[in-house]
Amino acid sequence: LNADRLEALTELMPTEAEMRKVEGWQDGDPASLGKAEQFVRAVLRYPRLAARLDVFAFKLSFPLLVQDIAARSQTVCAACNEVMRSEGLALVLRHLLAIGNIMNEGARKAPASGITLDSLFTLIHTKGSDRKTTVLDYVINLCIDKEQSRSLQFPDDFHLLDQAARVTVAEVKSDCAELRRQLTRMQQESDTAAMEFQEATSRPQDQASTETEEERPAPSASGGQVALLAAIQSRKTDHRSIKPTQPSVEPALLAIYARQISQSLASIRAEEDKVQGHLDAMVNAATQLAQYFGEDPSTPPEKVFGAIQQFIREFQGSRDKAIRQREQRVRQLRAQEQPGSGDARKRKVSASEVMTAGAMARRSLYRGGEGD
Repeated sequence: LNADRLEALTELMPTEAEMRKVEGWQDGDPASLGKAEQFVRAVLRYPRLAARLDVFAFKLSFPLLVQDIAARSQTVCAACNEVMRSEGLALVLRHLLAIGNIMNEGARKAPASGITLDSLFTLIHTKGSDRKTTVLDYVINLCIDKEQSRSLQFPDDFHLLDQAARVTVAEVKSDCAELRRQLTRMQQESDTAAMEFQEATSRPQDQASTETEEERPAPSASGGQVALLAAIQSRKTDHRSIKPTQPSVEPALLAIYARQISQSLASIRAEEDKVQGHLDAMVNAATQLAQYFGEDPSTPPEKVFGAIQQFIREFQGSRDKAIRQREQRVRQLRAQEQPGSGDARKRKVSASEVMTAGAMARRSLYRGGEGD
């Protein structure tokens, strides 16, 4: 009974009304029924078939659910570590903090000890007295002047940022909770199967159970990860209360079923702690990331990742602009160098002299710029 066949069988399960119609044909000739009605009659022969299908669906989908939860959790953990271990990002943030504190000197504000996500975007968009150059522009040129160009490549440190930003921690938690609920249902089915086998072997076969099946909660899909569980959830009607037409399940088959469910449950229980371990590691990494940026520990990592993505876009745009400006400046200097036009020292101005002059001008510019 593979996943495809189980999904097809689940989708073909008759409604309660269809089962009640065929139920009245118990004493009739099965050959006089159509194929669809014969299928419904066959379904009625097996007690709690819908509940059994639910358990098999969970058993088959469990490895994929665990693999998916583990993959998403590990992606978030790895992305958190990439951000917190990026030396280039840390250096750029330190420069931004220093410039921000310099600009606030005139406002008589106490020096800030860190940069939150909200203050980061306020700071990088603050412009100097020329109303053109931003703080981020200045920091990028400062890194170039100090030969810290490696820090300008910090976006290359993040290999999982985009992928992790698409993971919602609340969704992973919800999937873990749903997995535990499905596991509880499987435990109930295992207990019921064992009880059915005991009852079947303790009384004559002709007195086997034809009792009305008690209703139990319908299964729900695990965060949309497995189409099989989603198909089961889509069955809005409840056909668990229908009586089987006759006691057709032999004790030997009940024993096999009860044993298989018990063994599967034990195997799944062994993996349950691993799933919780992945979830705990992700939550811990998310808390550390939020605290790294001075945010509330409950701040979801996808919010932090989204802010970093936006900062990277702003940073790359400013960095590319600074590089173009410097290249243009060099071309202008070379164009001014004409052979035989006077003193060689006047004709040839080194790039380092240009950078030094530019740095002095920017320091002067930002000491008189907008503060926050």
